[in-house]
Amino acid sequence: MEINASSLRPLVLAAMTLVGGYAQAIEYTAPALRTHIECSKSDMESMRVVMSDLIDGWKELDAIYGRLLHKTLQSGEFDSDKFGRIADLLGMTRGLEVALKAATPPEAFHDLHMEFRRAVAGTRSRLAELDSIYRQATRMPHYVDTHIDLNGLKALADHTSAGAARFV
Repeated sequence: MEINASSLRPLVLAAMTLVGGYAQAIEYTAPALRTHIECSKSDMESMRVVMSDLIDGWKELDAIYGRLLHKTLQSGEFDSDKFGRIADLLGMTRGLEVALKAATPPEAFHDLHMEFRRAVAGTRSRLAELDSIYRQATRMPHYVDTHIDLNGLKALADHTSAGAARFV
C-alpha cells in the first residue's frame, strides 16, 4: 500500500486487527505434529512482518504529516480539505493508542509492540500539532472585557519589578 496523508484509516484498521490477533497468539498451545509446528512458525513470522510493515507505515505517515506541518508553517495557508479531517484522524489515533496500551502482546512481540506504540504516538503528536495550529488560525479566541485599570496594572508591574530587583 502506498502511504499518503489519507492512509490513516487503513493503518488503524490493520493495527486493530493485529491487536485482535494477539489474543489468538497468547492462547496458542504448542502443536504436537511437525506440520503444525512449521505452520505455527510461519504464522508467527507473518505476524512479525505485519508488525514491521505497520511500524514503517506509521513512521512514513508521521513524516508526511511533518512535511504538511512544515509547508503550512512556511506558507501560512491551510488546505481546508486536509485540515478539516485532522481532528477526526487525531481522535482515531488516540483511540488506537488506548487499545495498544491495553493490549497484551505475546512475549515474543513485546519489543515490536513497544516500537509500534512509539510510532503511533509520534504520529498522534504530529496530528495534535497540526490540529492545534489549525484551531489557532481559524477560531477566534473568546475575549473577556475585564474593565481593568491599566494604570494600576502598570503600577503593579513596576512595583513587582522593583521588588525583584532588590533580590538580585
